[in-house]
Amino acid sequence: MLRIDPDYAGYAQDRVEADNPGAIALFTTGCAGDADPHPFGTLDMAKEHGQELGEAVKLALARPLQMTTLTGSLRSAFSETTIHFGGPTDRASYEKLLNDPNANRKRHAQRMIDAIDAGKPIVVDYPYAVQAFALGDQLTMAALSGEVVVDYAIRLQRELGGEGKTLWVAAYANDLVGYIPSVRVLKEGGYEGGESYYGSSYPTPLAADIESIVVNATHDLVDKVRKK
Repeated sequence: MLRIDPDYAGYAQDRVEADNPGAIALFTTGCAGDADPHPFGTLDMAKEHGQELGEAVKLALARPLQMTTLTGSLRSAFSETTIHFGGPTDRASYEKLLNDPNANRKRHAQRMIDAIDAGKPIVVDYPYAVQAFALGDQLTMAALSGEVVVDYAIRLQRELGGEGKTLWVAAYANDLVGYIPSVRVLKEGGYEGGESYYGSSYPTPLAADIESIVVNATHDLVDKVRKK
């Protein structure tokens, strides 16, 4: 039997709202494309993680002197850039994969061949949404599409964060294109690095310039919203 469940985030929200009557708890996922709670896999584990997260929020709220009051206006910016699939996307390249021992790759290759034979164009680019918000004068949020891996949060916080310029990088925003790997993850391969795309309707995994495209677009928008 299938059931709809809020996962650990929903249970954390329930805990926070129970501790703070009248409050509405909001949850924003960061760059967690290659991160999972541990252990996971059962409903009880999801509830336990939610309770733990809710307790962390309770501890933070109990230290008001360590919080920062935000002042200033709310500013936002949005843009769509273009990301690219790595290719190749010709019929011969897909035919080579028909004998691949990996069943997902084999099925994907057949789907692409069927599309080519039906006269359907193979899309090699994809519109990628990036958004940024300045919440007052000291906090900026960057919202990226897709299941973004943690390397983006680390890099963008290093390049755009710092004293008086706190940056939070959220993912899964505006569109769910699939996994957004970094250069490191692409080189490592694995599920997030490319195998996941063989279970989709996309032509190939993403190209190696994905990280530079996403990071540059984020820089541009963060600079815009931070301007007074």
